[in-house]
Amino acid sequence: MMSTLADTGRVYRYDGSAWVPISALVQRGSVSVSFTGQTSYTTTVTFPIPFPTTPSVSVNINYLGAPAARWGERAGAVTATNFSLTVFSNDPAIPSTWSGVDVQWTAVAN
Repeated sequence: MMSTLADTGRVYRYDGSAWVPISALVQRGSVSVSFTGQTSYTTTVTFPIPFPTTPSVSVNINYLGAPAARWGERAGAVTATNFSLTVFSNDPAIPSTWSGVDVQWTAVAN
């Protein structure tokens, strides 16, 4: 017998005595980033549903042109409930101003 949890979409199977997860728990989202005259910016992102274990997190700046050109992104300090999102200039001598630039994230845990 198999079932899906409505709140997570995660697939479980019943092994005769307990429900056992058979698919990874995946959550996705985006953060709107705004700042003025910075060469780096960090914010905390909280997962909508806490993970049972620490997930792997990937991030992506969803913007092709200026002001995000030549900027990088990084997820760090990942826990089961949140992570730190940092965007940074590849040329720290040139500060930038962002207004509503979307940074997407995907978190996966088994």
